Amino acid sequence: MFMLANVIAYVLDIIPGPTYAFFFGLILASAVIIYQSEENRSIGNLVFAAVGSAIAFLISGETAIVAVHTPLMTFISGALSITALILPGISGAFILLLVGQYEFIITIIKDIVLFDLTVFGIGGLIGVVSFSHLLKRLLASYRGPTLAFLVGLMIGALRLPLTMMVQSGTEILFLILPALAGFVIVYEAERRSSRMRRSYERERGKTPSEHNTSLS
Repeated sequence: MFMLANVIAYVLDIIPGPTYAFFFGLILASAVIIYQSEENRSIGNLVFAAVGSAIAFLISGETAIVAVHTPLMTFISGALSITALILPGISGAFILLLVGQYEFIITIIKDIVLFDLTVFGIGGLIGVVSFSHLLKRLLASYRGPTLAFLVGLMIGALRLPLTMMVQSGTEILFLILPALAGFVIVYEAERRSSRMRRSYERERGKTPSEHNTSLS
């Protein structure tokens, strides 16, 4: 983990534009995957998506880019980012980017800042206990609106990497290529994972005689 943090911190410092373009592709692909997973695209769900998009757009604006890094914010970041373990298609990196804490968290991991890491870890533990039950209930009872809201969050949060890409002054070609790479990596990984799940479910659905026949 510390080696990965060093690599990410390095590329963010040396080539911020392409790095944020890569994150742009990752987030966009996750939004597309979640959108495709939900067949109920009612007006109500579109409203939830619009609300999520507006919230993320505001949060990921200039205030997020220059966000303060207090112990309280580090604690909140830990609590929020751990929800990535529960939410489909959401990564902890996405949540940290959304609240403007990604580079800071990568730095404290790279430099092994024990106090901040402890605060972040405690936030994560409390986040698991506090949010996991609520999120699972929302997905079980209100799957459509919840997923629509998540898609909206992702679309609105694209404001942050897009702003950083523009501010970097990088040539457009060197932004498009890493964005495409990020999109393809996530989308292809999900496609292969879905194919494996379907294959596994088909195998589980076979009777013992059918299974033996397929092996012979």
